[in-house]
Amino acid sequence: MADLRKLTTLFVLVMALTAVVPVLAQDAALTPALLEGNWLTGCASRPEADGTLTYYTQDWLFLGDTWSLFYTTYADEACTTPLMDITFDGPYTLGALSAAAGATDADFTLARRTLVAYDAALLPALDANGCGLPPWEASIPQDISITGCAPLGLLRADQCPVEYDIIGVEAGGILRLGERGAGLCMAGTRPAALRAQFAVRNITTLEGRWASACEPVQTGDGGTLFWLRDFRFVGSYWFLTLVGYADVACSAPLYLLSIDGTFVLGLPNEAVPGSTNSDFGISGTYLTVFAPEFVPELDAAGCGVQAWEVEVTQNVSAGCDAMGVPGVFDCPVEYDVVALEGETLRFGDRTGNLCVPDTRPTALSAPLTRVQ
Repeated sequence: MADLRKLTTLFVLVMALTAVVPVLAQDAALTPALLEGNWLTGCASRPEADGTLTYYTQDWLFLGDTWSLFYTTYADEACTTPLMDITFDGPYTLGALSAAAGATDADFTLARRTLVAYDAALLPALDANGCGLPPWEASIPQDISITGCAPLGLLRADQCPVEYDIIGVEAGGILRLGERGAGLCMAGTRPAALRAQFAVRNITTLEGRWASACEPVQTGDGGTLFWLRDFRFVGSYWFLTLVGYADVACSAPLYLLSIDGTFVLGLPNEAVPGSTNSDFGISGTYLTVFAPEFVPELDAAGCGVQAWEVEVTQNVSAGCDAMGVPGVFDCPVEYDVVALEGETLRFGDRTGNLCVPDTRPTALSAPLTRVQ
C-alpha cells in the first residue's frame, strides 16, 4: 500500500522547463510570450529518506498571465498507475532581472490547491490529518486551499499565498526555475540560483486557435439558432468557447458556453476517411446568458448553483438539461473524431451520443479555420 508521507513532500514549482524557443540574452528580462503553452517533465523519480523512489510527472500550463501545475505521483517506474494528483493555479507576474545570472524575478500566486487521490489506501490518512473536508473518496477532487495538507507538505493559502521564485532562459532554449531552499513564501527568500531540472514544450498537430463561421443549428423543438465556435489547443489541453445567437449574422448573442479539459489523439477512424479518433476529457463547463428569457428556464431546471442573472457566469459542470449540457460525472469524456487538412479542422457531427466510445460520429461537421 502507498505511504502518504512517501508520495511527495511537495514544493510548488520544483521543476524547471525547457523548450525550443528563442534564446533570451542574459541581460534581458523574460517575457510571458516565451512561457506560453504546455510543458511536460515526463516520468521522473525522486529518492526518499528511506531509500525508496517516488515516481512523478509534472504538467505545466501557462496561458496569458495565469499558470497551472498538475503534479502526479505514481505507483510504478513507468508512471502508468497514478496514486494522486495535486493541482495549483493562479496568476503570475514577471519582474525585473534577478540577481541570479540569467534569471528574472517571478511571483506565482497560489489561488487554488486541489488534491485527488486514486489509491483508496491513502484516504484514511487524508481524513485523519485534516486535509480537506472528510470523508475523502477515491477519484473525487477536493480544494485544500483552506486546510492545506501537512503530511504532503502543502501549506494553507493564508500561510503561503505567493511563491517568490526566479525563472530564466539559457542558450539552447532551456527554461528553468529557482533552486528550492528555505521556502519561497517570502520575497526575501527568493532563490539565488537556477536549478538544473527541466521539462519540454508539448505541442500537438492541433496546436493553436480555430474558429468557425456563423453556423445554423437545429434546436430540440424544431427551431434554429446560430453558433460561433472558437477552439484553442495548447499542448494536451483544449478550450471551447461557443456563443449562441438568435440571428443569421451572429450579431445578437443569447448565451456563451465555455468548456475545457484535456484530450488524446488516437488511431485513424476507418469509418470517416481522413479522420482520427479523439477523446476529449471534460474538466469544467461554464454558462453565461445574455437573454433575460433564459433566466426563468434555467432557474426552473436547477442549472448552476445560484439564481441566474444575465451576464453572470455560472459553473454548470453538474449538468444543465435545459441547455443540453450533460454533467461531467455523467459524461467525463466525449469520443469524437477530428480531421485536419491544411488550415481547416473538422470535428465529428453531434447527432449521436458522444459520451460512449461505441457511438463515435460517422460523419464530419462544418469546418473551422486556423486563426493566425
